[in-house]
Amino acid sequence: AFWWLFSFILLADLTLNLLIIHFVPYTEIDWIAYMEEVEGYLKYNQLDYSMLRGQTGPLVYPAGFVWIFSVLYYLTDEGTNILRAQYIFAVFHSAFLAVVLLLYKQFAPTLKMPPWSLLILFLSRRIHSIFVLRLFNDCWAMFFLYLSILCYVKYRWILATVLFSIGLSVKMNILLFMPPLLVIMVKSKGWIPTMFYMSIIVLFQMMVGAPFLLHDAWSYISCSFNFSRQFMYIWSVNWQMVPEEIFLSKEFSTLLLAIHLSTLIYFGFRWCSHEGGVFSTLLGSHLKKGEPYKLSALHIVSLLFTGNFIGVACSRSLHYQFYVWYYHTLPALLWSTWFPTPVRLGLLAAIEVVWNIYPAKPWSSCLLLFCHIAILFGLISSPIAKPIHSLRNKHKQK
Repeated sequence: AFWWLFSFILLADLTLNLLIIHFVPYTEIDWIAYMEEVEGYLKYNQLDYSMLRGQTGPLVYPAGFVWIFSVLYYLTDEGTNILRAQYIFAVFHSAFLAVVLLLYKQFAPTLKMPPWSLLILFLSRRIHSIFVLRLFNDCWAMFFLYLSILCYVKYRWILATVLFSIGLSVKMNILLFMPPLLVIMVKSKGWIPTMFYMSIIVLFQMMVGAPFLLHDAWSYISCSFNFSRQFMYIWSVNWQMVPEEIFLSKEFSTLLLAIHLSTLIYFGFRWCSHEGGVFSTLLGSHLKKGEPYKLSALHIVSLLFTGNFIGVACSRSLHYQFYVWYYHTLPALLWSTWFPTPVRLGLLAAIEVVWNIYPAKPWSSCLLLFCHIAILFGLISSPIAKPIHSLRNKHKQK
């Protein structure tokens, strides 16, 4: 049944994207800027990262973005063939959706998600717009992220970590997944293997950015991983109910960061409860010599999706393209709660409505905040997905 649904969704998605391309006007936002930014390197061999600029300002993404969009630059006649770029993103969206569906196949039965719930994954108007009408780079970062999670649940740790690092090299929002990923690594492998996997991420970032790092390391690091960057109030989907001067203030940013970290710490204790608590997990007391400790796909996905959701909910600014950061995780998160299905669908519909309102209004931001708080409450008041402690214990349970 899954494969029939899988085939139907991909075919319907590709057909829908082609119809959108032909009947809905393309909207220029960042594509020209992307092409101008990579052109500075491709045509003029500019290695000073601070000098790579587009019509919207300086380049603020890591070098993985440069390499991916350099390929797109050549495939689209130096970025001038927009229609071809749209076709590429249409096919890419189907590949993206295929990865997400394969990931859901690993845990959806455990959550008792009905087959029709997978249809939600391709029904978002805004997501289709982000891909084929806006051509945003966020799509590529999340594609490699979901591909890495698919490898993590299949215990392909090195490949998964490389793919995670590729996603991070496109856009640093992937760092929102880092806290739960660290918990998963320490729980599964212990500290020494975790440090090895972290070194893979760091070394890969250095390799991807090598030409720019060798020329001017500070210029590259300060531009591609700029944590102090401020976003424009007018483009923010959330917090429109807050006056702009408060939105831009350091105090507001600090408050949201404190809420983010506090919530992560709270969930960190919950995530480690099956292993005897945080300190027991850190000491590796649950790891028995010679006995593998394999976490279930649902446990891995629950931690990663929840950690990312907390980061999104606590973000000071959410631009419209940021919807792709968490849209495909929402069905899994909602079916992880005790909410009845009508409430789950109502929250999904409300969130979709909010992300399709432009410009955002105070009431729409309030509605989005309510939905985020409701989902967070549902996650807090629902049990954490149990890990599979070991192959031996799994057989005993059977």
